[in-house]
Amino acid sequence: MMAASRLRLHFIQHVYVEKPGSALDWAINAGCEVSHTLLYEEGAALPEVGSFDWLLIFGGYMGANDDDVYPYIAAEKNLIRQAVSSGKAVIGFCLGAQLLAAAMGGKVEESEHAEIGWHEVRFIESELRGPMSVFPPAYHVFQWHYDTFSHLPENAVLLAQGVGCKNQAFRIGSLAYGFQFHLEATPEMLMYLVGEYAGELVDGPYIQGREEILSHEGRVEGNERKMHSFLDLLSEEYALLQHSAEMQ
Repeated sequence: MMAASRLRLHFIQHVYVEKPGSALDWAINAGCEVSHTLLYEEGAALPEVGSFDWLLIFGGYMGANDDDVYPYIAAEKNLIRQAVSSGKAVIGFCLGAQLLAAAMGGKVEESEHAEIGWHEVRFIESELRGPMSVFPPAYHVFQWHYDTFSHLPENAVLLAQGVGCKNQAFRIGSLAYGFQFHLEATPEMLMYLVGEYAGELVDGPYIQGREEILSHEGRVEGNERKMHSFLDLLSEEYALLQHSAEMQ
């Protein structure tokens, strides 16, 4: 974890239930400086782009196009653009990935199928390098979404695909990543989700029930390990890029 202790991480959380989870665990263990914007709290303010090195954006029930409904959405996308153009690491999960796609010129719209539960995604094998080398070609991930980044930004590289929802992950450059799925999910978060949003567990080709969602402890632990390993490798990539920039 090269230079991880020097990293300043900022987390954007849209709703109480969709927490940083295993990403926060990694940041604490790595000795990072951590700050938060809790957008569900009155008076929450987004940070200045110079106040962090990494920006991590998590899920929520709002949409990436809901600028008129949630005024902070437009400001959040502007912050994402500034962060990417400034060479910050930006990682989005679910809504966070959709916001990254929309901010950088992609298209976000309702998916043909809602995905809730554990579903297999297939990674583009030529892209399983650098931080993405932690993933096998096919892997089960936790999903809970209705929208999707149906068209990627022009400069984005597709990293993973699924059956119920085609586009599942992408990167922009070396430091910006969008994951449609929830690598950050912990057992506690899953338990809360299936309780808080039990009404969404309806019949559907890609919607699983409560018992099915909660029956895969090994997958939760595996996803947590993947998250930690991905962030380890990304921190090394970030440190190398920072060193290269300083030497120029």
